[in-house]
Amino acid sequence: MSTKKRAKLSKKPVEIKKTGDIVRVIYDSVSFPTQFSRLEGGIERHFPQLDIVGEDYPLPPTKLQWTRIIFALQAVLTVFIMAGDWLMNAIGFPMSEAFLETFIKYRFVALPMVMVFSPVRQILSNTGAFEVYINDKLVHSSLDSGRSISFENLKAILVQYGFKPVAPAAK
Repeated sequence: MSTKKRAKLSKKPVEIKKTGDIVRVIYDSVSFPTQFSRLEGGIERHFPQLDIVGEDYPLPPTKLQWTRIIFALQAVLTVFIMAGDWLMNAIGFPMSEAFLETFIKYRFVALPMVMVFSPVRQILSNTGAFEVYINDKLVHSSLDSGRSISFENLKAILVQYGFKPVAPAAK
């Protein structure tokens, strides 16, 4: 057996026990999934003794209500555009032949106008939240500071709280 093979066999992976400490990130999962993934990966590599948990930041009730109203409006308008002529005939609503021809001719022109509501709904559903807690103590708030946190800044905060980083394993 070669020396390299023996060296690989003799090295046992170092088991790192979890301390029960938790880094909890409550974030806007629409805007910041990549940011959370980076922090999660960095913590798993450099602080394997910590658990990291990500949660979706809830929309305020008024924003949630508006996004639902806009979605419902889009759905109703889309159904009306696609099947409005059939629906109006089915309920016996009188339509002139000229109106019906114009409606059928331009129905697909109206559809993109309805889809314009999608970005509005998206903007309403963004909170901009990226709140980082260590053992339920808020250590960073993007809602207060107006900016997100990098892994290097979080690493410095974790060290400040007494957590020791572990050198990442060589690949």
